[in-house]
Amino acid sequence: MTGLLDALVARFGPRSPHAARVVQLVAERPRGLAELVGETGLSRRSVEQVLQLAGARADGDLFRLDDRPDGIAAHVRPRPAPERSELLATIAGWIDGAPAARRDLDHVAATPETALRRARWLDEQYDLATAPLLFVGDHDLTALATALVHPRARVAVVDLDEALLEYIDRTAAAHGLAVECRYADLRFGLPPELVAAADVAFTDPPYTPEGVRLFALAALRGLRHREYGQVVISYGTGDGQPALGLKVQQALTDLGLYTEAMLPRFNRYRGAQAIGSHSDLYVCRATARAWRHLDRVDPRDAATTIYTHGTHALEAAPRRLAGAADLLDGDVAGVVGTDWPAGPPSTRLATFLGSGLPPAIRRRPGTVAVDLVADPGPWLLRSLLVATASRLVLVVRDTHPDLAALPPFVALKYAVEVRRHHPARGLATVTAVPVPVGELDRAQRLQRHVLDRATGVLATVWRDGLVRHAGLPRDAARAAVAAPPGARLVDLPRHRIATVLDEVAASAG
Repeated sequence: MTGLLDALVARFGPRSPHAARVVQLVAERPRGLAELVGETGLSRRSVEQVLQLAGARADGDLFRLDDRPDGIAAHVRPRPAPERSELLATIAGWIDGAPAARRDLDHVAATPETALRRARWLDEQYDLATAPLLFVGDHDLTALATALVHPRARVAVVDLDEALLEYIDRTAAAHGLAVECRYADLRFGLPPELVAAADVAFTDPPYTPEGVRLFALAALRGLRHREYGQVVISYGTGDGQPALGLKVQQALTDLGLYTEAMLPRFNRYRGAQAIGSHSDLYVCRATARAWRHLDRVDPRDAATTIYTHGTHALEAAPRRLAGAADLLDGDVAGVVGTDWPAGPPSTRLATFLGSGLPPAIRRRPGTVAVDLVADPGPWLLRSLLVATASRLVLVVRDTHPDLAALPPFVALKYAVEVRRHHPARGLATVTAVPVPVGELDRAQRLQRHVLDRATGVLATVWRDGLVRHAGLPRDAARAAVAAPPGARLVDLPRHRIATVLDEVAASAG
């Protein structure tokens, strides 16, 4: 009956335990459709599909199975859980040791009890051993809590906060938990390897209609099971703000998301007094309308002001690029951003950070100027990764954290010069000129090969680099590569980029 279980998992995805319950009930004794629907919560149509897959025999108004299927009961029964107090102590220690909350990203930490409650709820509702789980943002460390509760869970986290990603990655490794971390600014799209890769997506988004819409769209984009995939959203409003709650619920409805259940006051926070330190848990499923909408929407068209605080808040004044014309003297290949004088070829920041410079700019000689004045922190490094140009001039705020020191691996690709208070007070320019490949040794040339192709599939780029720069046969090169399937270098957390490049150098022999 292993084939039956596989068929149920393939057909019903994260709802397969409910489908297995139908089989278990009919195997115990003959039962009618009404009873099976009431006991499992599946629709009549779905129950009939389960019975057909199981080969159940109709006997009047009842259905029966002549043989008791193997493996079905184990798929239904809840797994034994570790002692609650031990789990809480572990999770509380993780939350206490996490990087400081970033107000500009609307971070407010959930309590350890909430992280554990979410993890247990996810484990009870879905078969996490077969249903991949995507966390769209995870300052609350619910991904770690879920992997702790269910060590066989297949968990991925995508977030903008590099410090948080490093913390989750290192904590998971220290405890032997399988949690994959990827960087993304969701305003510019989801990493390609995470598109259509999960059965359940969980998010606690910024509490603005624009933030909820953006994170819900990213969650939808991450689902592979279009009929039974689920989007689970934590959202709350103050008890005096029903109109804001309605606006957010309307945004979800406009996306084509059907709210299957709403668990009130499910989440509790350390702070967030404006919403009573609590939020609700929305359990949503996508309708056909949601998929049609998703197929039409370009993620790069999303609003960039989605938070309640900081430079990317809804009510924040736009940041203007003062002195822009002074940077465009001489030969200009193109510009990135919308705040430049008319004339040179241009591309959107979202396009640039997602896939690099378009051919119309990349193939032209001269300077490429990039407006990063609104950079929340990660864009400068990512720009240096995705851009291949004879000269880059990137404009950032003069308080940018990377101005003091970029990661050492950048020096394999670009020689970088920083000029503060230029082109105006409060700004700084970062000028980057490619390092001649002839100055690099063999291992460094292989690293440079990978860096120059940061938007390509890492395993393929690495393999081709070994063939080209280390002289390995293609099969030997393929065997020497240890990269996550489908991953791109640009989507890895910055600490993992450094580790992967060390591994790339070591593979050169």
